[in-house]
Amino acid sequence: MLGLVLVLFGVGWLLEALGVDVPWDIVFPAVLIGIGIMLVSSARSGAGQVGLMVAGIVLTILLVLGTAIDIPLGGGVGDRTVRPSAERIEPEYERGIGKLTLDLTEVAFGAIDVPLDVRARVGIGQLVVIVPADAPVRVDARSGIGSVRIYGQEEAGFGAGLSAPAPTGAPAIKLEATVGIGEVRIDHG
Repeated sequence: MLGLVLVLFGVGWLLEALGVDVPWDIVFPAVLIGIGIMLVSSARSGAGQVGLMVAGIVLTILLVLGTAIDIPLGGGVGDRTVRPSAERIEPEYERGIGKLTLDLTEVAFGAIDVPLDVRARVGIGQLVVIVPADAPVRVDARSGIGSVRIYGQEEAGFGAGLSAPAPTGAPAIKLEATVGIGEVRIDHG
């Protein structure tokens, strides 16, 4: 059963790498239920169940953390860099596990008529947002467990959060940057 669990996670990771959206928020509980069924069904046989119990404990901890701290499990696994322009800026960027870099240096802020709400989220890992120094971007950043750094100012711990107003008055972009477990870093580029 432990081998089957590893194969399922490996297939899910491969599908994510190929661009297929895997619903991790359903996969983790389903695997935990499968482990529970295997433990109950093999209880009379006396077979070694340590591996299943360890896997069940680890999954339970991950699910509890995911419930207590907003950890998005969608959006893929691994490193991703996004460089939007004014014509192609998305309202939401997400990564489940890994590093997401959102580079706003190519955005034509003068072409944005109304303030855009943009959310960037990482479940477990690092979120890096690069903003031009004079760009009209208001930033609200949070980390469930970890650290937040905006333009050199830093806060760390449980529920860390910082904000930075747009430097030139009314913001063209209102950026909400969050990480469940890990680091949020907003830098000038």
